[in-house]
Amino acid sequence: NMQIVFMDTPGIQKPKNRLGDYMLKISHSSMRDTDVILFVVDESKSIGKKDHGIIETLKLNSSKKILVINKIDMLTKDELMELINMYSKIGIFDEIVPVSALKGTNNNTLIKVLSKYIDYGPLYFPKDMITDQPERVLVSEIIRGKLLMYTEQEIPHGIAVDIESLKKRK
Repeated sequence: NMQIVFMDTPGIQKPKNRLGDYMLKISHSSMRDTDVILFVVDESKSIGKKDHGIIETLKLNSSKKILVINKIDMLTKDELMELINMYSKIGIFDEIVPVSALKGTNNNTLIKVLSKYIDYGPLYFPKDMITDQPERVLVSEIIRGKLLMYTEQEIPHGIAVDIESLKKRK
C-alpha cells in the first residue's frame, strides 16, 4: 500500500576531522528532508553523552520522531518498561517502538507505525526495487561492515572498500 524510503545517515557526533565535518553536514541535511526520523538506541539502561547530543539536535527538528529500542530480546519486560518510561520523559518522540532486529520482533509493528506518518505521494522507485545502489556498492559495504565488525576499534570508520573485480558464480 505504500513505499517507504529508508536513508541510513552517518552518526551525529562531534567531528574530529574533515571527514567527520562532512558526515555531520550530511546527517543534518538528511534530517531536514525527511517525513519521519527513526532514532535507534540499544538496550542500555542510561542515555549516553552522545545520545543526549543527538536528542538535543532532534529537539530542533520539526519532523515526526520515532524512537526504536533495539535488542529487546536482551531485556526483561520490567527493564523494557523502564527504558520506555525514561525516553518518554524526554517528550520529543511521537512513538516508541521496541524491536529485536536479530529476531525480527516487532518489525511489522514498526512498519505499521511508520505508515501513520507517510503522506500519500508518487512512487519514487519501481515496486520491485529494493535499493538505488549498484551491486558493487552493496558488496563493498558488506565487506566494509565485516571488517569493522571483526576488527572493532582497530580500523577507523573512515575506511573504504574498492571492488576491482566482481564475477558472478552459479
